[in-house]
Amino acid sequence: MVWGQMRIRRDVSYVTSADVAAVGAFLGSLHSATGTVRVRFYPEADSLLFHRWEKNGLRFSQPFFSGSGEADVYVVHTSRALPAWMRNRAQQDLRGAAAQPSGQVGLLQQRDGTEAWYYRLAPAAP
Repeated sequence: MVWGQMRIRRDVSYVTSADVAAVGAFLGSLHSATGTVRVRFYPEADSLLFHRWEKNGLRFSQPFFSGSGEADVYVVHTSRALPAWMRNRAQQDLRGAAAQPSGQVGLLQQRDGTEAWYYRLAPAAP
């Protein structure tokens, strides 16, 4: 099945309950001294899978205009279903974050050799 430029295959799910549990556990662990943690998802629509965690100081930040607004935490989902340009953008963002000494990138969940969820913590403000 093709939607937009996404190719949805039936042999590997785009998201599973284990993915939601792993990312949800990470979201549940986030806290901030200021009381609010801004979280941005890529692809943006994936944030709809995690709305029940958008409380207790979490605020999902999905700007209408690319690059506008900042977040404290980025959650990135790479998938074989995504068009190549989206996979490339996600990988560039993760590589760029890893190159920043104060930023942190980690793997949350990986399966089937093609599906992975990462987090990226934004560098602390000076």
